[in-house]
Amino acid sequence: MKLEQPSLVVAFKDLPHFRRQILAHNAIRLLKNSTDANGLSKEEIATIKLYVSCFFLYLPLNEALRSEQYEQIKPWFPYLKLFHNAVYKLPKRAGVHCRVVSGNNKIDLYQVDSFVTWVSNKIKRFFISIKVI
Repeated sequence: MKLEQPSLVVAFKDLPHFRRQILAHNAIRLLKNSTDANGLSKEEIATIKLYVSCFFLYLPLNEALRSEQYEQIKPWFPYLKLFHNAVYKLPKRAGVHCRVVSGNNKIDLYQVDSFVTWVSNKIKRFFISIKVI
C-alpha cells in the first residue's frame, strides 16, 4: 500500500501554532523561488531548504530526534517523510559533508569514523562531519 505524500504546509499541522505559522510562511516563500535540474519538485526543494536554513525547523526537530521519545518525534513524521523522499532523489556524491552545529553538543554521542564524527571544538561550535557511503 502506497501512502500519499503530505504537502509541505500540511506537514506542520501537528506542531505548536507559533512554530507552524513561521514554518508555513517560510515554506510558501521558498516554494515560489525554487528550481531544480535534478527532477525535484518545488515542494521537495523547499523541504530541504527549510531544514538547512531555518533554525525554527532544525533546532526543535533535532532536539526531538535526539530525545528518542516517540511523542516528541511524532509531530515531525509528515515533514520527515517529505524530507526523506526529497533527499533520496538527490544525486549521490561520494565525499565528506559538513555542517556547523552551535551549542552544547554531546560529542560522546558520535563515534569517530562512523556516519557522524566531530572535527573541531572551537568557540562552542562543533563541526559535524557526515561520511557518505
